[in-house]
Amino acid sequence: MSLDKSPGRIINMRELKAKLRAFLTRNNHDWSEKQLDDLVEELRFCHADLEKSEQNLQERIKELTCLYQLFRLTGQVNLPLDELMQQVVNLIPPAWQYPEITCARLIFDAKTYHTHKFEESAWSQAVDIWVDGQQKGTLEVFYLEKEPETDEGPFLKEERSLLDAIGAQLSAYFERRQAEDRIRIKEEKLRITLQSIGDAVIATDVNGLVVRMNPVAEQLTGWKLTEAKGRPLDEVFRIENAETGLPAENPVAKVLATGQIVGLANHTKRTSKNGKEYQISDSGSPIVDDGGKISGVVLVFRDVTEEYQLHQALRESETGFRLMFENNPQPMWIYDLETLAFLKVNQAALSHYGYSEAEFYKMTIKDIRPEADLDRLNENLQQEGQIMERSGQWRHLKKDGSLIDVEISSHSVVYNKRPARHVLILDVTDRVGMERRIRESEQVLRENEERFRAIVEGAPDPIFIQSQMNFAYLNPAACRFFRINSRDELIGKPVMERFHPEYHAKIKTRIARLNAGQPVEELFEQRFIRMDGTEVWGETAGDPIVYEGIASALVFVRDISQRKASEQALRESEARWQFALEGAGDGIWDWNLQSDEIFFSDQWKRMLGYEPDEVPNEFMEWQTRVHPDDLDQALKDVQKHIDGETEVYLNEHRLRGKDGSYRWVLDRGKIISHDEQGKPLRFVGIHSDITERKEAEHRLQITQFGIDHAQVGIYQVEEDGTITYANHYAAKTLGYSMEELLGKSLFDIAPPFDPESFHQHRLATKAKGSNTIISRHKRKDGTEFPVEVTVNYFQYKDQTLSFSFVKDITERQRAEEALKESEANYRMLVENQTDIVVKVDLEGRFLFVSPSYCKMFGKTEDELIGKTFMPLVHPDDQEQTAEAMKSLFYPPHRAFMEQRALTQQGWVWLAWSDTAVINDEGKVSAIIGVGRDITERKLAETDLRELKEQLEVQVDEKTKELRERIQELQRFHDATIEREFRIKELRDEIAALKGKRL
Repeated sequence: MSLDKSPGRIINMRELKAKLRAFLTRNNHDWSEKQLDDLVEELRFCHADLEKSEQNLQERIKELTCLYQLFRLTGQVNLPLDELMQQVVNLIPPAWQYPEITCARLIFDAKTYHTHKFEESAWSQAVDIWVDGQQKGTLEVFYLEKEPETDEGPFLKEERSLLDAIGAQLSAYFERRQAEDRIRIKEEKLRITLQSIGDAVIATDVNGLVVRMNPVAEQLTGWKLTEAKGRPLDEVFRIENAETGLPAENPVAKVLATGQIVGLANHTKRTSKNGKEYQISDSGSPIVDDGGKISGVVLVFRDVTEEYQLHQALRESETGFRLMFENNPQPMWIYDLETLAFLKVNQAALSHYGYSEAEFYKMTIKDIRPEADLDRLNENLQQEGQIMERSGQWRHLKKDGSLIDVEISSHSVVYNKRPARHVLILDVTDRVGMERRIRESEQVLRENEERFRAIVEGAPDPIFIQSQMNFAYLNPAACRFFRINSRDELIGKPVMERFHPEYHAKIKTRIARLNAGQPVEELFEQRFIRMDGTEVWGETAGDPIVYEGIASALVFVRDISQRKASEQALRESEARWQFALEGAGDGIWDWNLQSDEIFFSDQWKRMLGYEPDEVPNEFMEWQTRVHPDDLDQALKDVQKHIDGETEVYLNEHRLRGKDGSYRWVLDRGKIISHDEQGKPLRFVGIHSDITERKEAEHRLQITQFGIDHAQVGIYQVEEDGTITYANHYAAKTLGYSMEELLGKSLFDIAPPFDPESFHQHRLATKAKGSNTIISRHKRKDGTEFPVEVTVNYFQYKDQTLSFSFVKDITERQRAEEALKESEANYRMLVENQTDIVVKVDLEGRFLFVSPSYCKMFGKTEDELIGKTFMPLVHPDDQEQTAEAMKSLFYPPHRAFMEQRALTQQGWVWLAWSDTAVINDEGKVSAIIGVGRDITERKLAETDLRELKEQLEVQVDEKTKELRERIQELQRFHDATIEREFRIKELRDEIAALKGKRL
């Protein structure tokens, strides 16, 4: 509070003392100097208390003025919301103790209102605005300069009470406003409903006087609301019995007397004001207030004159309908829509179907349908409630079991007060049979014509007709096959001239069979001679036909030249890739999908510890060895690729080895051939042993768990920057309690961000999924420190989550930058490295070297072939290399080793996976090695050991520091307990003394 320091309020102690002395002297009071000084001091304290009370009173007046003005604002009905909110914000500064440095901000429904020259600061207080149990906004007050600490920072407890009162008043205002809006909407809906409802509505008060009518009621009564309002209902709504003409009891009086809903009796009519009569149906209901007391009656009625007349006409027409139904020459019946039972059957139906009337009434319409038609009948029945008239063709069963085709038409009726359907049946069996025979004949003719046109003229494969050993017809594909421009170039020419002489004897035998009328279905591969003299491979088959009255042959040819070349290339390539894959330690499988036979390579079997002759080439050998937990998904992935749903087959699963243990394999495969209909024929793939990789992944998961629980700050931040989760380390680092930190905005702890830059950062991070930045965080005491923030986005079900991992990098920033540079260099080396492959004989002489090996060692293939590899190995590693390679001569004939080798870059660490090549005699004939440069890994292992040692030192230091703090806290705890015991003893002594005094 500001103190009133005007000159008129300052007391001069010397003058006051002189005046008191003069006063006492005049009144003959002899006071000592000390007594006089004590009196002056007491008066000074009283004066100070009086000034403070006056100042407090001024503050309370300011607060009451603020509340009064707020009540006035919220009481104005037509004041726009934006104007109201801005005026509320402007009320804040004058009501606080330092108006000149006070600013305020109100956030409501994502809109912001603030005072002039608004700024955020560290000195603030806030209150949430709740509406119907939901937080809809926040009102905040800030001091722009630091002031002395009082009750709540620099703020008074009275100011907190005032802020809470403003928040409560705004909450009440918005709840009242929403309630009024709901009432207005409800009243408007009620008015619209009442005006648009098709029935007439009259409302009365508890005395039976009319208070409301809708337009339909005005029309039926002949009274306008302005005329009827306030009049007794009996005067406006007169009703009588339509048959006797006597007045009927008014339902309103009965409702008021009983408190129950009351309806009119049948045959009730009313006469309107203009004399027009209406048959009506109505009901009356009590209007009950919140206290359960009847406050009026609602009467709802409608004009049923037309319905009444229709009902009368319906009774008159029933007799005519009955005569028409019973004497109709066509079968007719009525069935129940719910039970489907026959309710009524005419004489024609009895005669036509052979059942008696009693038999019909024990049946349903399903009993006269063949079983094959029941599904269609059920579907039809589900639609009948929506369609008034239907016609269609069906099959019915007679009593003698014969089937007839019928056409029916039907419509909905009510029979004996039950929903039913009236059906008329027309027997069309003869007509349907004739139509069916005509359609079948026409279809056969069309199919023959279309088949010839599609197969012969449009076929992609060559087709020709041989008649009397000459060409009689060639399709366009055959012309292209023989490389002629027109079929006339071969028509009438001998067919044998186009067959390679090597096959003439076989072809003449096949032609003789065809000309004798015997089909030749077996495929025959042969070479043809084109018109230009070139040869082409073809696969032929033939059918005997009669062409222009002569026994001939229709010959089908398929060009298989490309397939023949592909088969040769495939045989050559299979040998190469089998050598390469098995040399790399991968197993091969080849599955014939037609015969279900599968080939497993020797390496596939050795991978599981088996000898080649120990595992049959059967699909079940793989299936029974797959781990039960992996089998279902593996089979699904296989089937998906066979069905064409995936481009390649890919699956990771465990296979049981000969020793009973499981090894992880990466199974990859692809369909490499299909038949003419696109059906898969051959499925080839490889098995790679990934057990070591899986074990590494498991170790990585454990490492990841440790990282997740490391001493780093972890936050979850919403789209608007609100912090919805933070771990204890995060709160501790910032100096907040968990309760204080949760709900704060990111902008409170991260000064570099504002809403716009934060929005752009989130968009960029979402696009990448993860982002790491260097930023600054601000503690509760206002100090800032550098941090590394890693933001990750995760998709959980239908929700996108954002988590930030924050590390204090004050002491490690420079070292971390250097580490990032080192990691980037290491990543570049790893991503660009290439495995090397060699094959050596039993003496260690190179038989094959890959280009990557030549590149690494700076030598050509000619320089290496025939030379031994051992001179390239570091002298210190040669002995252990030779020792490791001895295991190649024993199952499973594999060896792993690490060694240094002299490359063109100097000594390089290499990791080798060697596999023995076993000849037909079961002996090792050569060795295939796959190597990888692990120099960087070796260096990294050294760095990791050093880093581990450093971390262990840091952990020991931190542990020691924590123990010292725990000991210090224990000493403080012990001292506190001792002090509490002492205070209790003193209190007991005081209580005892008071008891003695009493």
